[in-house]
Amino acid sequence: MKEREQDQPKKRLSLPIPLRENGVLSWRFLAALTLIGCVVTEILFNIMPIDHDTLLMYWFFPVSLVLLTQLYFGLRFTKHREIRFLLVYLAWMCLTVLLNRNRAHLVEAYPWFMCVITVLFLCFSLPYAFDQKTASRVMTALAVATVLAVAFLSIVSLLSVYTNWFSGMFPSFSEGIFFDGGRLRIDNHPNRSAPAQAVAVILIGYLLARSRKRWQRVAWVLCGVLCYIPLALTVSRTGIIGAGLAIGFEVYLVLREVLKPRMKTVLRVFLCAIAACVSLVAIYEGAELVVGSTTRIWCVSRLPRRKRLRLLPPPRRKTALLHRLRQPSPPEMMLLQVKRLRLTRSSQEIFPTRRALTAERISGAGY
Repeated sequence: MKEREQDQPKKRLSLPIPLRENGVLSWRFLAALTLIGCVVTEILFNIMPIDHDTLLMYWFFPVSLVLLTQLYFGLRFTKHREIRFLLVYLAWMCLTVLLNRNRAHLVEAYPWFMCVITVLFLCFSLPYAFDQKTASRVMTALAVATVLAVAFLSIVSLLSVYTNWFSGMFPSFSEGIFFDGGRLRIDNHPNRSAPAQAVAVILIGYLLARSRKRWQRVAWVLCGVLCYIPLALTVSRTGIIGAGLAIGFEVYLVLREVLKPRMKTVLRVFLCAIAACVSLVAIYEGAELVVGSTTRIWCVSRLPRRKRLRLLPPPRRKTALLHRLRQPSPPEMMLLQVKRLRLTRSSQEIFPTRRALTAERISGAGY
């Protein structure tokens, strides 16, 4: 038995990219890890304890320059036309700033230059470093990191808005997250807060298509719900409609492949287009439903406990029976009216009205 257990190969956790290359740390692995860190930092920069400019200066920008040298001298990626156009565009931007004497120092000192280098060579040029199979793995790892980061941001934002204890325990997390004008603000503006949630909702469709196990699909569906609720609360029509269009396109592609051997091309395309339109309408209408329901929950959660109990309606049967039992009969109504008349007369005798007092004063004065 021991020999059989020793003969069986042990399963190891395989990374999407090899950690070593030619006996040293792989520059591809370092570039992919930096890109994941860049995306996560951009999503969570509002709640991170460290300034994102520091990470840009000491991590993202140097790795982008290393990636540029490896792509240029190792893979000769300048043979592609889009890369040549990209380099011409970068030279034009630098030349435009240099010709302006008041802004010549911004080329080296201002963070925009580091951001431009990071976007052009780390975010855009990284796929040229991998083959098709490895690029698919890197895309999956990047999608997983993006969805998890957005799900964490969504949980923090919902707890900050709908609970009273989270803001006191974690003030640095909930800073800048609030409702303003009926819209959720995670960043400076709701329209700026929506793209991260919209991209996560889109990527969840990709991850659902890639996952094979049931628990993975359940986890991605839960993450999708967590990312969709803040997207709906931002009331950003651009983000909601953009996510709906992308999900509709994903539904179209999936149904086209599923129905391919079962029906003709024209009918298949027609049904796929209808399903895409239905998914778009469902995303938009679902956002309005989420906004209405969550707004009521938020308003009720801000009330004291006594007022919340008053808002809760009692059961219909009990209220109807109580109303019938409490409603007096006609003889009882007559007795109640007589008692009210007696009480009013006695009160007038004890506490005379203003007209009676003025009449007494006028009669006493002898007019």
